[in-house]
Amino acid sequence: MKSSLCLLIAITCVCSSLAISCEKSVSELLQKNQQKWFGVGWERYSFVIQRECFCPPEYRQLTRVIVENGKVVSASYVNKNNIAVSERVLADLYTIEDWFEMISKAAERNADQLEVVYHATLGFPEKINIDMRKRRADDEQVVLISEVVKE
Repeated sequence: MKSSLCLLIAITCVCSSLAISCEKSVSELLQKNQQKWFGVGWERYSFVIQRECFCPPEYRQLTRVIVENGKVVSASYVNKNNIAVSERVLADLYTIEDWFEMISKAAERNADQLEVVYHATLGFPEKINIDMRKRRADDEQVVLISEVVKE
């Protein structure tokens, strides 16, 4: 019984330290990977994005996004013979730099769930899982970013 209580106290201490250091580590990881990404210095690049969200189907399609000088300039559906996305969808697409900003804002606003996997070499976010409020319906999204290349 005494050893169970000691174990419970130890786990509680570790978990509370993890909660404190977790906030720091999210910020530190973000900064570290932003530095990697900005260090690449590409003015024109493309990537493929896949979103899982409660949004219209055209937003969830596998999409190649082309970015030039910090702005999304075009995008097309990968699995639909590279047909261009509509102007409405194009206006709602983000650059990788924008995704870093989204991650930062989610962390600042204490999202209930924020998980990010970064590319080991280039630093861009490969997987972003954000749920700002668990109790709010339909605000969560998972974003997968791949095939990032210099154009």
